[in-house]
Amino acid sequence: MQLNVEVLNNAINCWSELANMITHAQNNIEIFPVSTAQGTDTLQKLPIASIAELNSIILHTGGISIDNGWLRILGSGSHTLPRSIYTWNINKTFTEDSSPKLLYIADDVLGGFFTLNLGGLGNDVGIVYYLAPDTLEYESLDMTYLEFINFCCNGNIEQFYQDFRWSGWENDVLLCSCDQAFSFYPFLWTKEAGYMNQVSRRPVSIEEIFTLQQDFRKQLRIP
Repeated sequence: MQLNVEVLNNAINCWSELANMITHAQNNIEIFPVSTAQGTDTLQKLPIASIAELNSIILHTGGISIDNGWLRILGSGSHTLPRSIYTWNINKTFTEDSSPKLLYIADDVLGGFFTLNLGGLGNDVGIVYYLAPDTLEYESLDMTYLEFINFCCNGNIEQFYQDFRWSGWENDVLLCSCDQAFSFYPFLWTKEAGYMNQVSRRPVSIEEIFTLQQDFRKQLRIP
């Protein structure tokens, strides 16, 4: 499949705005590098072409770390963040023969997944949702992709996660790679979870976290 020239040009043209936002961000931000070839290849493979800012992140980054790895925005993959937005979504939100109705664009160490609605979560196409680990439900953030990126750069991350940060989380996050999230016990969505300081946790594969959550959603019949 050949990459549309207009899509490529739009992705290139809006990078200066995104790079300026990231450079002057109030929050701790780290861009993971990517080669032009890898960025172009990922952009070409992803079956969605209408969001220039998303395409620009894919083309220019291997991913982005927020708050020393607490939150990870997916790009084209890197040594530090091996998952690209394509490899993470293929066979989850789309197949080689189908187009996505939603797209996982970022995740955090709690096992929360930020999701772009492409029609599968309601009529508000283009809005970012959060698959929350404490409810296992998709919750609208009322943000576009660009607004989500701006929130990651300049928003109140501490307030967003105010009930889910424990004493010493800053050091624990450093032990959790970008391909992992914390497995909590009791599960955060149970009433037994209680306070975060009382919950046991250990880093495990984020694929394992995702699969487990999807299984529980089916068992609990969460739409």
